[in-house]
Amino acid sequence: MGWNNPYSGTYPLASSPALTINANTGLLTGTPNTIGQFVVAVCVSEYRNGVLLSVNKRDFQFNVMNCTSNVFAAIPSQTNFCDGLTVQFSDASTNGTYYHWDFGVIPVFNDTSDVQNPSYVYSDTGTYTVTLVVNPGYTCADTAISTYQIYPNLQADIVPVADQCFINNSFSFQAAGQFGGNAVFAWDFGSNASPQTSTAQNPVGISFGQMGLQQIELTISENNCSSTATTSFTTYPQPVAAFDPEPLIGCAPYTVQFTDSSVAGTTLQYVWTFGDGATSTDANPIHIYEQPGLYDVSLTVVTTNGCIDTNTFFVADLITVNPQPLAGMSVDTPEVSIFDPEITFFDNSQGGIDCWLFAGDGTDSIPHCNYEYAYLDTGNYTAYQIVINELGCTDTAYITVRVNPEFRFFVPNAFTPDGDGLNDVFVSNNMGIKEFDMTIYNRWGQCVFRTPSPDEGWDGRTLDANTIAQNDVYVYYIRFRSVFNKEKVYVGAVTLVR
Repeated sequence: MGWNNPYSGTYPLASSPALTINANTGLLTGTPNTIGQFVVAVCVSEYRNGVLLSVNKRDFQFNVMNCTSNVFAAIPSQTNFCDGLTVQFSDASTNGTYYHWDFGVIPVFNDTSDVQNPSYVYSDTGTYTVTLVVNPGYTCADTAISTYQIYPNLQADIVPVADQCFINNSFSFQAAGQFGGNAVFAWDFGSNASPQTSTAQNPVGISFGQMGLQQIELTISENNCSSTATTSFTTYPQPVAAFDPEPLIGCAPYTVQFTDSSVAGTTLQYVWTFGDGATSTDANPIHIYEQPGLYDVSLTVVTTNGCIDTNTFFVADLITVNPQPLAGMSVDTPEVSIFDPEITFFDNSQGGIDCWLFAGDGTDSIPHCNYEYAYLDTGNYTAYQIVINELGCTDTAYITVRVNPEFRFFVPNAFTPDGDGLNDVFVSNNMGIKEFDMTIYNRWGQCVFRTPSPDEGWDGRTLDANTIAQNDVYVYYIRFRSVFNKEKVYVGAVTLVR
């Protein structure tokens, strides 16, 4: 049969552009532009080595209608290629109400969804033809087809590395994370590294020319995807043990404060050896040298992280300890009376060239250690001796002595206040008195004199100091407390004679 104008075998359906067929895939493409019912036949011939094997013919009916809703199906192009097997699909259609997705998994038939924006988990990687039918079953439906490439999730990571010493540093790195067998690796070690880059999966022998924090970067590329990871570590200086090497000289027992001046990039552990068999793990130890001699000192520092290393600083004959003289003293008696307060000190020191004695009562030193000293008051005294040898070393010895108090009290029975300088004052002769009170009365019981001092006497004048007492017998009343804490009262008579 013939074709109605303008149709033909190559133009079976009114369309613009004209309907065409792909000889390899059999895909018909074209956009109808005339309403109507059309039948299109397709003939497929199968050949092998130029020999025709079979022929298959089929016709298709196309109904072109006027769709007032103007439905248009659309699937956005794939942008994420390496997010794993789970894909979130989104609808880009217009004027759609109902949806049917086919995710292209062959040969299963349950890989579908009627949700507008579905999520689907593929069981394996691969290339899938995804189909979306908008308003399926309706006259004006539309279909969109898109190809999705599903690749494994790509995630770059770097196995952490330990810090190292800067000198002779050499690092090996290992790529980690999620990637496939076609992954490509791009390492960037920075401008102070040698080499600065690498394409190996696990590069080795990377060294860094500067101390401090180092940061490297790894980019893994696969299936048109890429992922980047960074890591950092530190190249530390070697620990260097140090302390003041200036010689020190002292007298036994000699106390020395050692001060660490070591440098390191991380925390240090210490081992001091002082040359006399003693050690310390303190950073700044204090050590006492008990015996004279020459002593070597060394400090060993150890780091247990960062740059793990050990370093020792040694100084020979750093400490000189000179011998001390031996102070010694004794007394003829450790206890005397205030009536006879002399104590004789004897020098028993050894090895000194000079000796000073201190009585312990606040007086100046006595440049003789064999000395008789008279104390002026009662009490306990710590006397001490200082001796010095030719090396300037000193020693001190101590001894405690006591001066005992004594009590004495006497009053005369007459006095002559005539100004001749003899017996002009009525006063007590006393020792060991405290809390004193003396009152003198005339024969009529009137008070003519009173004093709180045991050393103050009555000169024969009355209380107003203007009247001279007449010759007579007067009564005294004396109350006091002795150094032995005993209260005493004396009452008697005294005769005033001019």
